[in-house]
Amino acid sequence: MIATAYVNGVVLSYFPYTATSQNDKGLVQKFSRMTRPELDTSDLLDPEKLTPGVKDFASHNTDKMYMDRNDTIYGTYLLKYDMEKEKLYYEYTLNRWSFVNVDAKTGEIIGWNFYDGAVY
Repeated sequence: MIATAYVNGVVLSYFPYTATSQNDKGLVQKFSRMTRPELDTSDLLDPEKLTPGVKDFASHNTDKMYMDRNDTIYGTYLLKYDMEKEKLYYEYTLNRWSFVNVDAKTGEIIGWNFYDGAVY
C-alpha cells in the first residue's frame, strides 16, 4: 500500500508512505530525510471560480476524453503542492482519467492530460 502526505488541507505531490503486511508500524515515511514544507495557503483563488475556465478548456478537448455521460464534463478537485516546483495548484480530475492543473495563486493552467480510457 502507498500513501502520500496531507498537510493543512494540501496533498503533497510526492511525499510517499508505505505499509506492508510484514510491517506492524502502519504507514511509514518512505524517504526519512524528506521534510514537510511550510506552506503559505493565504491568498489562494477560489477553486469554484476557476471551474468554469477549466470546463471551457476541457470542452475543447472532449475528443480526447472519456465521455461516459454523453457530453457532460464532470469531476473533482484537490489542492496539491508540487514538491519539485514548490507550487500550490488545484488538480481537477475530469471524467475519471483526465486532469487539468491550475496554479492556485494565479489561475493559470499549468498542466493537463486528456485520456479517453482506451488501451493502446
